Amino acid sequence: MSNTTVKEVVIKLQREVATVVLSNVETLNFSSLGWSVGDAKCLAKALPHCWRLKSLNVTDNALGRAGAEVLAEAIAANGVLIALDLTQNAIGSDGAAAIAKALAANRVLTSLSLACNKIGVDGASAIAAAVEANGTLTTLNLDVNKIGPKGAAALVKALEAGGGVLTTLPASVTRVRPRSPKLSGC
Repeated sequence: MSNTTVKEVVIKLQREVATVVLSNVETLNFSSLGWSVGDAKCLAKALPHCWRLKSLNVTDNALGRAGAEVLAEAIAANGVLIALDLTQNAIGSDGAAAIAKALAANRVLTSLSLACNKIGVDGASAIAAAVEANGTLTTLNLDVNKIGPKGAAALVKALEAGGGVLTTLPASVTRVRPRSPKLSGC
């Protein structure tokens, strides 16, 4: 065999092994790895091959708005993921809006954590609209964001409209104060 042929065989075997592993994984935990948007792009490419993935944890990275947007596209098309944790990724309101768009399209996600993400009123309002459209999300964590009374009101309105089936919201969302004490860790 030539070196080129050996290389092609090795690459083919690596792809086959990766496909088998990815197709059987149920939980992926990529927390605290210092990931940025480039890593989110790689993950987004792999997600369609994760046919049994139930839980994805990407907490405490630096995905930002762009990383959230990339992952949102993959999550919108995903038909098996039930828990997504994007806590502490500085996605902001624009990143939350991208995730909200994915949430509106995804009909299997039941748990979503966007805590500590610098999400403001606009992001909370986008999430609220998605909760109303989604119908499967039971747990939502928007803890330690700056959604304020208007963002909280949008969430309450969505729930009152009957579209959402949320059963769990952190106390900080249900007990909104004009000024919250600074919490460490975010």
